[in-house]
Formats: sequence, C-alpha cells, structure tokens
Amino acid sequence: MKKLILKSAIIALPLLTSFGSNAQISKGTKFIGGMLNLSTSSQENSGYGNKYEFSQYNAGIAPRFGCYISNSFAIGVGLHYNVTSATTSQFINYGNYSEMKATHHSFGASVFGRYNWALSKKFGFFMDGNVGYTRTNEKMNVIGNYVILPYPYDNNLPVVPGNSFSMAVVPGIIFFPSDQIGIEATYGNLRYQFANSDNNGMMGMSSKSSNLGLNLGLSTIQFGFNYYFKCKPKVKADDVDME
Repeated sequence: MKKLILKSAIIALPLLTSFGSNAQISKGTKFIGGMLNLSTSSQENSGYGNKYEFSQYNAGIAPRFGCYISNSFAIGVGLHYNVTSATTSQFINYGNYSEMKATHHSFGASVFGRYNWALSKKFGFFMDGNVGYTRTNEKMNVIGNYVILPYPYDNNLPVVPGNSFSMAVVPGIIFFPSDQIGIEATYGNLRYQFANSDNNGMMGMSSKSSNLGLNLGLSTIQFGFNYYFKCKPKVKADDVDME
C-alpha cells in the first residue's frame, strides 16, 4: 500500500509542477497593453408642462507597461485619458428653457503593482494597486432664457482646471487564449481621491474635496488586453565558441 501511494505521488509530482508552471506568470515576463472604457446614459422626466432631459457620453483609454519582478507579481507604469460630455436641458412653462453642455477632459499617469492567482491553465484572478495623478479641464456652455432673466443669453464660461491624486485597489479576472495574449476585465474598486480646482469664471470660487469609498457601479466595468513577452538575452562575443 505504501509503495502504491509513493508511486502515485511520483507520477503526480511532474503533473502538478507542469500545471503550476503553465498557470503562473514567471519572473522576467513583460507585458504591454491597456484598457478601454465606453459608456452612455440618458434620463428624461416630464409633467405639468415641464420637461427635463439629461444625456452623457464617456470614453477612456489607459495604455500601460509592466514587468514581473517575481513569479506572479508585477510592477509597471500607465497613462490614462478620459473625456466626458454631458447635456442637461430644462423646458419650463411659458416658453422658458435652459441648456447646459459640459465637456470634461482628464489626463494623467500612474504606477501600479499586480499580483496574480491562477484558477486554471487559462483563467486567473488578479488584484491591482495603483497610485496616480490626474490633470483635468472642464468647459461649460450655458444657453437659455430663465424666468429671472427675461432675455436670451449665451454664457461661454472659461475652462476650469483641476488636479487630483488617487489610490485604488482593483480586482479583476484574466483569460489567456494563448501564451502571449491576455484578455481581462475589472469590476469595482476601493478608492481614495483628493481633488482641487479653480473656477475663475464663477465669481473666483475654488473647491477642494476628498473621498474614500467602495465603488460597485456598472460604470466601473472595464475591459483590457495585454501582450506578454520575454526579451531574449543578448549573446556576447566572449560567449561564442570559436572552435
């Protein structure tokens, strides 16, 4: 019986070793890729001769590069750009109306760390931790004729600059259709952010804010693609056998 168990263990050991080597990402592996985020939303309310409409479109891209400094653990750097366009319209009794269009641009950079857990030879779970800086610019345009202003007006407000610093932990899953290709998706995050902005177009007001929270909204879903590779070592002249 003991011999049978020993033989089974000897047979299973190389299988387990092979599985582990295939499932985890080895030290020295590099990857380049990014994530894409697209979303749109709209809302409409009406009643008693009044009507309210809201629509928003959001698009973002985040390229990155990383390197595994040990088996399953990587560090890297990334860039991100995001644009959001929102329109709010109100139609009130007696022909009064207002419309506000806001366009928000953000660009920044971050450093991150990632740890992978293998679920199978093709699937894995990962956890990202990142620290980043973002520069924002927001442009608003307001048109309409309100009850308190009995004449049409067009108010092109100046660009509002802002800065933000953030730290976040983001979970995700990854699928490897091949050894070099990884397709991943993330959902939710635990995030802290500090932001400040100056608004000289609104009576010289400035604002500061900070928030910490667990975000589980559908807008946090992102999809990404990575290409994994290893650089071949350069052959030195001293290493070449000239015999």
